[in-house]
Amino acid sequence: MAKKAETRRDAAERLVRAMMALDDIGMQAVERTLKRMQARSKENARLQAILAKVPGNSLAERARAVGVTRQAYHYWVTGQSRPNTQQLAKLGEITGASVAKLRGRKASKRDDVTIGQECAGS
Repeated sequence: MAKKAETRRDAAERLVRAMMALDDIGMQAVERTLKRMQARSKENARLQAILAKVPGNSLAERARAVGVTRQAYHYWVTGQSRPNTQQLAKLGEITGASVAKLRGRKASKRDDVTIGQECAGS
């Protein structure tokens, strides 16, 4: 009888340890998600600041200046989507912002080469 109780206790302890490990894994996942959300929030704020520099009084005028639909521009402003590489290049031309700044990182030669190649390919 004592052996069964000991086995149950061991099983309960293993279960508690497993649950604690899962809890740690869950917390790590939550922390990673929060970091991604914070980074995304910074990206959106940076993009909104650049979009505010696009000339035009209305959303439709600004969208026309960039060469996209009003809906696409609205999605950029609200953070529901992001411009592709060619659209980033167009935004850079209009606002004078570097491609690296539009992408949210330090300038590198790779950015300018990549943009040049992708825009030339279209």
